[in-house]
Amino acid sequence: MSGTESTTLGQDLRFGSWGRGTVSAIVSLITIVVLPFVVLYFLEYFMEVSDVEGLEGLIESFGDMIYRFAIYGLPIVALAFFNKAYDKGSKAKLLFTLISLGYSLMWIYLIFEGGTMSVSLDLSSMVDEDFPVGAINLLLSIKGFIIIMYILILLKMVIAFTKYGSNRDKYMEKYNTARADREFKPSVNTTFREDLGKGSLGKGLLSVVVGLLVIVLIPYVLINYSELLLEKLDYEIDDEIVDFLAGLLYRFSYYGIPVVILGFFTHFYSAGNKAWLVFKTMSLAYMFVWVLMIFEMGDIVVPFESEILFEIEEYVITSYEIVLSVIIIILLYILFKLLAAVASFGRKRNGYLRKLEESADGNKHSD
Repeated sequence: MSGTESTTLGQDLRFGSWGRGTVSAIVSLITIVVLPFVVLYFLEYFMEVSDVEGLEGLIESFGDMIYRFAIYGLPIVALAFFNKAYDKGSKAKLLFTLISLGYSLMWIYLIFEGGTMSVSLDLSSMVDEDFPVGAINLLLSIKGFIIIMYILILLKMVIAFTKYGSNRDKYMEKYNTARADREFKPSVNTTFREDLGKGSLGKGLLSVVVGLLVIVLIPYVLINYSELLLEKLDYEIDDEIVDFLAGLLYRFSYYGIPVVILGFFTHFYSAGNKAWLVFKTMSLAYMFVWVLMIFEMGDIVVPFESEILFEIEEYVITSYEIVLSVIIIILLYILFKLLAAVASFGRKRNGYLRKLEESADGNKHSD
């Protein structure tokens, strides 16, 4: 295809998916920030309940490295939104990929403190009093490891240019299709009643099958056969926690049945169909209520220890705050999806009508 350079960076910046970007940012936030802080909590707990005399310095050095990984990784979380929001072959995708990889060079430098790590070991509790060495202070040089990481990142930068070139034509095809949808001026329109009769039964039924499997069947198996599964895995969980999780699964399944039903209609109709917008809006609005009912309108009782997990200045975070944060993130994502569906309907409507007219023209030609 000619015209691989037919879009500017500014045009590509406006052609992205906020939904994909938001999901990527949330996943990155969990993996880069949340999970490392959970590991830090368990390290502190391990030091409190275990006899690790002499290893405190080693564990603290490891904890500090995890802390730097999480804190200095926050820009990677923000950049993850833009990296995923844009398609391969987009100039915007190339730009943010290079920025992300460039920052990764600094991120690795900060995590490993420039390639020099200090480790302290107190041997006084491990050896006899006559042993001449009571403590060991090491200064480890890992500059070779950092150089290898830098080489790999620079290689990924080169690969990013290669992917840009190899996917440019495919991207331009998608971009031009979307632009044709935006610029299309339909000669006819369809009413809501006419749109109700235009759908795909196969897609609707497939959605129902998947929904029943995920929302009904799997939770049913986990609820009714949890004891057998735990016994097979030879794993013990406190009964209170098992009951808590079973309650979550029960509400997830019971109140999720309308989601399965509405899923039939949202997949039965194509995006841009007026009936699709109605059922999509209904489905997302109900999902908002569904999440609230799963977590008992925010009044859910968490069986885990309610002691302070983290303390940041005057703010404390317990297990309840973590569950509440998860609820809020899910609700904000559903609200975002609802607003995005309404905001993008005009563009999707043009594409839907364009396909209808092209299909009608094809039928006329075939006659």
